[in-house]
Amino acid sequence: MHAVQHATIQLAQKGSIGLPDCNPFDKILVSAERSTFPAELTSHFRQHIVMPIRSSIYKLSKSGSDGHALHATEYPGFAFVPLV
Repeated sequence: MHAVQHATIQLAQKGSIGLPDCNPFDKILVSAERSTFPAELTSHFRQHIVMPIRSSIYKLSKSGSDGHALHATEYPGFAFVPLV
């Protein structure tokens, strides 16, 4: 196994979305499924967020000169535990 440099794992706090005191992050990987993309996470990342939404994995990427445009790529056919 190779060591991953410059990466940390942060556990979510119950009742909160993201880590508002620490963002924005370059990239985020969410490991629990949501039924929709929480819009408040848009300000938490600079480049990409990967997260399961309705039995698909989505990669959302920021684009445009201001970084406000989102492009979503869907990878269907997965099952995850729900994000509660």
